[in-house]
Amino acid sequence: MIVISEEVLGFIIPIVVATLIIGLIIRLKLYIRRIVKNEIYDHFPSIKQKIEEFERRVQYCRLLVEDMERRLREIERRLKK
Repeated sequence: MIVISEEVLGFIIPIVVATLIIGLIIRLKLYIRRIVKNEIYDHFPSIKQKIEEFERRVQYCRLLVEDMERRLREIERRLKK
């Protein structure tokens, strides 16, 4: 059986309670953010379309940058030879 002194319990219990409260606040914040986002998307579909278009553009730019980086590494490798 594990015996924990009162001093340790007096230190651990507030930390556990604070951690649980912080976790609850974070979950509540994320839940509210998701609800607001869904409501905006439901009432303003054009905003959702613009955001999706922007995400596609960002993904395309990311692919272009990765391709350019690969090409630069290849050129650097060739120059070292």
